[in-house]
Amino acid sequence: AANVWRVLRGTANAAAKRSEALPAASDDDQLAPLQARLSAAELRIAQLTRERDGLALRAPADGVIDALPLHAGDLAAPELPVATLVAPDAMRVVACIPESRSRALEPGLEADITSTFDKTTATGAVESVTGTIGPLPPRCQPPGSKVTLMGRVAIVALDEPMGGLPGQTQLVKISARRRPLGKQPRPAPPPPQTTPPTPSAPPATVPGPEQPAVLTVPSELYARSRFEPSGLVWVPSLDRYIVVSDDTGLPKSDDHAPWLFTMSAAGVVDKQPLVVAGLGEVSDLESITVDAAGGLWLMASQSESKKGKRPEARRRLAHVVIAKTGELRADHVIDFLMLLEAAPPQTRAALGVLDTQSLDIEGMAYSNGALYLGLKAPTDTDGRAMIWKVAAPDKLLVGDLAGAQLSVWARVKLSVQADGRGTAGGIADMAFFDADTLVIAVTASGVNPQTQAGAIYTIKATGGDVTARHVRTFADGKPEGVAITPGGKALAVTFDRGKDAPQWVVIPADQLKK
Repeated sequence: AANVWRVLRGTANAAAKRSEALPAASDDDQLAPLQARLSAAELRIAQLTRERDGLALRAPADGVIDALPLHAGDLAAPELPVATLVAPDAMRVVACIPESRSRALEPGLEADITSTFDKTTATGAVESVTGTIGPLPPRCQPPGSKVTLMGRVAIVALDEPMGGLPGQTQLVKISARRRPLGKQPRPAPPPPQTTPPTPSAPPATVPGPEQPAVLTVPSELYARSRFEPSGLVWVPSLDRYIVVSDDTGLPKSDDHAPWLFTMSAAGVVDKQPLVVAGLGEVSDLESITVDAAGGLWLMASQSESKKGKRPEARRRLAHVVIAKTGELRADHVIDFLMLLEAAPPQTRAALGVLDTQSLDIEGMAYSNGALYLGLKAPTDTDGRAMIWKVAAPDKLLVGDLAGAQLSVWARVKLSVQADGRGTAGGIADMAFFDADTLVIAVTASGVNPQTQAGAIYTIKATGGDVTARHVRTFADGKPEGVAITPGGKALAVTFDRGKDAPQWVVIPADQLKK
């Protein structure tokens, strides 16, 4: 193509010179053939120029070519490197992530970088990451090993220039903390205050205690999954709420996927779900809590579906560990309902559920080594909601119901408005606000009214026959999840509103502790 281009350019130049040499009064019959040849040559030159420009390979950044893996005549397939470039970019670091640690890798995760040469440190966030597992670059392969190390390559964008030379080795630690969309790099530490700082207003997206606000759910998440918040808990190690949803995935894509969701303290839901390895399909996840070791407890409702079915996915109780890499893995998964139905009749009678057909467990909390389960249904013979205590949760995880010491811990009279009249309330979620106070989200028990006004109550964390104190009723709203906010000074409440956008509200401590 280059030779043809040169010949045509020579022909065009010669035609132009001959045209200029003709007398001004030359006959048009002499000039016309030259003009036609000139026009044809110029058109062909323009076409070849475009083709040549399309074949040119341009690097995405300035730098120096370090290697050319391919030679003349080699086939350049998609994603096959044809050149490696060393660019003096002081704002980016290339990180090699082994396959065993690459599952949870995604853009937005924060990173800490330490130079192996002078111990200089920097912070940043994952900017991009390869989409598939493949052989890591030669520099990342173990010296002398005959086995090729596989993994993913991430580009970490630094918050501040780190200095050093291109190609210098750095240690990169990627954490489970995820930066919300639009979040700026970590700011440098402020100078010492010489005067008291002026109090700042809370973020505008955090709702006040008066009126629920709509959660910010990205369209990218709705394109992948249903999001119906039924429970949540604040996890400091992730700097996020983890939210469980009644349904996950879409009916024809990833239906009942073992996914959890994350949300910032300001109510912004992240666009990517968290995958829980080892959990299997889940349905009607209703509650979540965190234990003293930072492990998560997840529980499905154990209830029958609207079609009268109760598959294994609705009967799960699971314990989930969070790895340092941010990956979630279920280390124990049990069929809670089957354990209960296999127990002696006197055990079920003592728990108030001789017949498990109406069983619906939607609340869960953890305190002082014990797990507490709040029943939405049934209520006891006096219409009181029941809370069960699992004194030895580790025994429950291995299927030892007797050793778990499951018992009725508290009974409490609760009520809500349903279809315009008062009805017995059941526990939709609960959380220990402190050692003395258990907060309960309440909705109608055992019925499915067209309209209802759910409520928030508190009880003394003493157990037994307790009296509830009413905190707040939400007109035409069903509080499905409650969690203590970061810092422990307020209560976050989420509302599953079916096809409408989910909402939440934050209730300050003084309303809970009156």
